[in-house]
Amino acid sequence: MASTPTISLRLPKEARERLDRVAARARRSRSYIIQRALELHLDEVARKEAPPADTGRYARLLAMQGAGIGPGGPRTKEDIDDYIRWLRDDDRIPD
Repeated sequence: MASTPTISLRLPKEARERLDRVAARARRSRSYIIQRALELHLDEVARKEAPPADTGRYARLLAMQGAGIGPGGPRTKEDIDDYIRWLRDDDRIPD
């Protein structure tokens, strides 16, 4: 008795012939070739459907979420923009 459940499927003649050729070349069973192809396909589908990984600068920004709230309370957009301008220009001091 097989250790895994059996699934049957219908293949067009051309697909069956290709499967037979690949299996013969690889010296593997049809079942092995189909199982491996299905696993690879499902991995690819899962990878494409997964949300993109947060990497680089964006991930660091997300990690700092809420860091702008300190003893003085939340900063306004204008405060943050002023600070960014100050960081870019050494001659200015933020208010």
